[in-house]
Amino acid sequence: MKVLLYEPTGYGGHALYVKNLSSALSDNGNEIVLLTSNPYSFANERLNYKFVDTLKQMRADLSYLKVRPLWAADRFYRAFYNAYKRNKICSLMKPDIVHLQLTVPLVDQIYVPFLSRKYKTVYTVHNVILHKDTINNRKSFLNRIYQSVNHLIVHTNSNKDQLITEFSISAEKITVIPHGIDPPPVNLENKSNIREKLSISQNTPVVLFFGSIRANKGLDVLLKAMPLVIKSSPKTQLIVAGGMPLGERFDKYERLINELRLKDNVILEVRWIEDHEMELYFQASDIVALPYTSFASQSGVLLQTYKYGKPVVVTDVGGLSETVRDDETGIVVEQSPEVVAASILRLLEDKELYYRYSQNMLNAVLEKYNWDIVAKKTIDIYRKVLNQ
Repeated sequence: MKVLLYEPTGYGGHALYVKNLSSALSDNGNEIVLLTSNPYSFANERLNYKFVDTLKQMRADLSYLKVRPLWAADRFYRAFYNAYKRNKICSLMKPDIVHLQLTVPLVDQIYVPFLSRKYKTVYTVHNVILHKDTINNRKSFLNRIYQSVNHLIVHTNSNKDQLITEFSISAEKITVIPHGIDPPPVNLENKSNIREKLSISQNTPVVLFFGSIRANKGLDVLLKAMPLVIKSSPKTQLIVAGGMPLGERFDKYERLINELRLKDNVILEVRWIEDHEMELYFQASDIVALPYTSFASQSGVLLQTYKYGKPVVVTDVGGLSETVRDDETGIVVEQSPEVVAASILRLLEDKELYYRYSQNMLNAVLEKYNWDIVAKKTIDIYRKVLNQ
């Protein structure tokens, strides 16, 4: 089966997800071509699939992009270019399946319907409704895309329900396939060595907040919980590792840290964390806190915690709580600093519970989120679509 996967970012979490999926699909005997942007983060690795890196990356490192009208113009130019290029390459390649991983709704509401008329098209909807409510993300635009493709893949049952209730998509058109995750590295550096690198003492309890620091990620909730944690466990450290969205500043969180007198208990790495650095922060930590205030999809950060066996405290939102409850890998709480703090302390103090959650995570990586399992389920969808 000849499959064209479309992932236009070329870096970060989406690119890593598609790299692993492409590899697993190729291992299962399919001819995989990935259409992505240049530079492609994994271009220098030994890959078992072909990639074409002719798309324009959505860059945020040019000085003129700090001017919002120029930023918007640049984004739309790149989005139109990429959509045109994708459809053109499909006409040359003539794939059996086109598998979309990311769209720009304002542009792709036009281009994806054209694509779907000529080719069997599958779309993995990582976020049913995108994080920011902008003109680009209007539900009418999303609906045109969702209705036009042959099949939709989502990561959680709550995502499927959302597509059915908010977009009137037929349940038969939607399949739930979990987000895959790699098994733990064989040569994983031990925790004590990593803590030495970060100047963290061996007996210090460490809580990690990881990933893009969007408003819905609830960092403010976690910061307000920390004084309560520190009151019972004074040595506890919080690592904040992740970048701010374009155009946003960390100032309000900095002020909160100062107001709560947390400076000695917070380690800040407010920047884009490269893939090869992730191990450093997860391995140094004991617990991962994801106190999101809203979230509909399955979190890639959550599944990274599985890879390292770090139990989680998550809030009761969407696919986040669904996954943790189903897998029994942490504590699901309400969006309250007091409850978040109590749950962090419980995991730090109850070693038996901590160990059980940690083992459940590692077992789930091998038995449920294994990339080969994800690939086989995806291939079943391809076959179903081809037989329609």
